[in-house]
Amino acid sequence: MMDFMNLKQIKNLADELAITIKDKTIITGGHFLIDSEGEPTLNKGTISSFQLAAKIYCNALQQNKNVDLGLLINDIGTNCTEEVCEIKKSSFRRANFTPMVHENILSVAGIDPSLLHIYWEKHIRNRASLEIKRRQLTLQRKDITKDHIGYWLMDKDSPTKYLLTRNKLHSPYGLPACPLIMAAYFMYQEKQGYQSSMNIWYIAEDNSKNIPNHFLIEKGAHVAKAFGSKIIIQNVYLTKDGVMLGSS
Repeated sequence: MMDFMNLKQIKNLADELAITIKDKTIITGGHFLIDSEGEPTLNKGTISSFQLAAKIYCNALQQNKNVDLGLLINDIGTNCTEEVCEIKKSSFRRANFTPMVHENILSVAGIDPSLLHIYWEKHIRNRASLEIKRRQLTLQRKDITKDHIGYWLMDKDSPTKYLLTRNKLHSPYGLPACPLIMAAYFMYQEKQGYQSSMNIWYIAEDNSKNIPNHFLIEKGAHVAKAFGSKIIIQNVYLTKDGVMLGSS
């Protein structure tokens, strides 16, 4: 069916990953960017990642596990890097926006489209802004520092630091950077009642418009943990050469 992953490969990988799924898990895949023209940025890899997520979801249901299926859509208008996450306007309507190819995957798998949980990145970014504001106003964390670039989270166990926001005029806490946005994404899933989050990402070079740097996703998982999140995060990265596992 696809040059990237054929149906047999998807089935075998889904069988393997479904075994690790626990109750109260949200399984996501198929992440894509909506461009400035209001069109989804899709490719074979992103489609395969959603196909895989849907298959894992079906396998988990067959094992009588309490799971849900989700899709993260970047509606900010550009991809997010650690340095900056700009906002660009794009014309589209959120209602019934799921791409036809995703709807076809759901149909073939026998999944009711109304059961798909859609996460909008603009909404997640707004939650990220609230997270940094709350921690600075209420908690006044000593491991969060500010310099001429923005706010940083300092790792207590290493020299590593994570950019949370980038300074912006008239914004006291700055514009959320990707690690903070991803942390807010995982923390929102936890707030929804999920104890575990499995996310399937396609990270090959031909998908750089959607995911320019997957290490920022891993940094987001670390920030979520540092902020006290207990959700178990399992990131599954699909490449042209195989599969990589991240977070835990």
